[in-house]
Formats: sequence, C-alpha cells, structure tokens
Amino acid sequence: MMLSFFDIKCRRRYQGVSRVTGLFASILSLLPLTGHANTDEALSFSGFGRITAGYLDTSQAKYMGYADRLSLKPETLLGLQTSYDLSSTFSATIQGVLRTQRSADDELINWAYLSWQPGDNLLLKGGRLQTPFFVLSDVLDVGYAYPWISAPQQVYNSWLFPTYNGVDLSWGHSTDTFDSSLETYIGQYSGTHETNYGSTEYDVRIFGGLIARVDINNLTLRLSHHRGKVQLDKQELTQLQTSLETAGYTQTARTLNQTHWINVEEAAVSYETLDYFLRTEWVMINPQQTYLIANIQNYYVSAGYNMNPLTFYATFAQSRVKYQSYPNEVPVSAGALYDAVAALKSRSQDNLISWTFGTRWDIRPKIAFKAEVTLLDGKPGENAFFSSIQDGFNRNANLYKISLEWVF
Repeated sequence: MMLSFFDIKCRRRYQGVSRVTGLFASILSLLPLTGHANTDEALSFSGFGRITAGYLDTSQAKYMGYADRLSLKPETLLGLQTSYDLSSTFSATIQGVLRTQRSADDELINWAYLSWQPGDNLLLKGGRLQTPFFVLSDVLDVGYAYPWISAPQQVYNSWLFPTYNGVDLSWGHSTDTFDSSLETYIGQYSGTHETNYGSTEYDVRIFGGLIARVDINNLTLRLSHHRGKVQLDKQELTQLQTSLETAGYTQTARTLNQTHWINVEEAAVSYETLDYFLRTEWVMINPQQTYLIANIQNYYVSAGYNMNPLTFYATFAQSRVKYQSYPNEVPVSAGALYDAVAALKSRSQDNLISWTFGTRWDIRPKIAFKAEVTLLDGKPGENAFFSSIQDGFNRNANLYKISLEWVF
C-alpha cells in the first residue's frame, strides 16, 4: 500500500478534539461508514502518559505549580486517543487527557475532529484542533516525543492557547532530497488568563495562520505567522476607562481599549543525527498596542548528545517582555483615578533566563526515564513566571524533576 506524505513525515500527531462532541456525534451519524469489512481494522487506539515529580528549592515562591516539597501534581497526566476510519478518505479522532492538576481552561476531551484526505498530499481537518503555534504543539503533552521533561517554559508557557475550534488544511510534497509542507488554519477560541489585573476572560473571535516547513536530510526549518483579534473582558477596566473619559483624561482612557489585533511570529531550526541534536525556536507576540498585553520575544537553544540508551542535553532559554508606558496626564490631585492608573503602571513582567541540564534513559521501546535540573534567574521585582511570591525573594531558584514517560 502506498504511504501518503503525512505517513512518510511521521508527524506523530497524537490527534483529538473537544467540547463540540454533541455536534461531532451528529456529523458522524450522517457520514457513510463504508469501506471497511472489519470494524477492528477501522478502529485504532493509542495513548501516552507520564509520572513527573518536582521540587523547587525555595519556600518564597512557586514555579509551574512546584514548591519546596516534592509534588507529582503539576505535570503528571494520562492521555488516550481513538480514531475511526469512516471510509477510505474520512476519519474521526477524539483525544482526552486526565491531569492530576487542571487549570480553568483544561478540558477532559481536548481534541475532537473529522479528517478528510482525498489524496496522498492533502489533509483537511475540522472540529476542536491543536493550535499549530510551535514545533511541539501537536505533542506537547506527549513527553516521550521530545528529550526534555518539559518544553522550555519561556516559549511554551505564554498567552497562546493550545486548542481552538475551526478548520485546518495541510498540503505536503515529498521528494528524494527534501520534504516540504504548507499548513493554514482559521478558527476561534474563548478562555481565561491570569494577567496583572487578575483572572481575565478573553475571546479570540477570529484568527488564523500559515505554517511552512522544509526537511532536508537531518535539517528541519519551520516558519509561521499567526494573526487574531482578541477581546478582553475585564469589567474593572471598562469602568475605569469610562471614568477617565468622563474626567477628560482621554489619552489614558484609550490605552484601556480591550480589543486588540495580535500578530505572532515563530521560527525554528533543528539538526538531528543518531549521535546528537541541535534545536532552537523563537517566538514574538506583537500586539497592536502594548499597554494591557505585552510585546513578548522568547527563545531557546538546546543541544544533546546520544549514547544509546542515554541522551544528555542542555537548554538555554530567555524571555523578554515589554509594555508601553502610560501617558502622564492624570495628576495626583485626581485622587482615586490617580491611584487606579498608578496601579496599572506597576505591571509585573516575566523576564527570565534559565539553564536546564538533564539526562534521558530509554529503558525500552516506548518507555523513557528522565532527570533534569533547571536553574532559574529572574529579575527582582518581576514575576519571572514565579507565583505566590513572598517579600524578599530574589527570583533565583533551582527546579529538580524526574519523570517516567511512555506511549502505547
């Protein structure tokens, strides 16, 4: 049987979809379940999991949910994906992830979509999909698929959301010397995010992107551009904006506009052989205005050496966060308005440098054990991705983690 481009590429897309299961089931009932004499051949299951323990060597803050006691909660998970071939060209996929620690936006069923592949090089998907912002977007929960325990947080832990409701179209071309692909998508998303103003609801009413990838022997190049319209929903900011406009402070009031167009640019390069790997990825989040949402430029560089069954690696990562300065038009005599604007100006930031050193041991096929330490170096007075910060904390700490990871 001829393999399609998407099989040749071995994308390892542990695919699935979410909340729209009612509509999803209705669509399934309308599609012809033909082309498979044996149901067992059409139905497939796969899964992944990890048990991760971590310890942060400070009692003055938390990082990624870890504190100064050993914890399994922040990253331990179990995922299951099932796919069913409805015909020779149509298939349905659902994926669910059980987490020991869930955020407000984490759903049990995180992917649920229909796929249509009319030929070897074209693939159309619709439903709840993984947002293709990064190289590892499709496998971010599948720790076995990459060398580290956690993907570099400066790049992968930001405003960007992991899933969306929409459609995705991929086209690929394969030759004897190189493989290439183009991917475009459009959709929407609603969720919450912890900001300087507390938990904030937001809607991405429309957004889309274009991703290009080229593989030449051991070298992989990826470029992507994404653009979307974001609507924040923070009632306190709306009330403050109205008060500023009423008082005549129109310049400051305009800075509290909660509707923004945001561009996201991403670039990645990797070179991998049987003996070693080099990886780097850069992302820039560029809002239309950066009073409420920061301009962010983050990147990492990682290198590893393989001594089968062991892999030794080191990763450097850095985040750079900038806001625009608010106008200085509200005088001290304005009282409560001055205090409110002053509070806005004291925005915390997530500038952070980190070094990670670790080892991966492939115990047997589909099972790996990892151990790593991350040295965190943030700037005093900023969040630097830390939480529950106590007075006197200098934003320096070490995070120790071990993890058992598998796929099936």
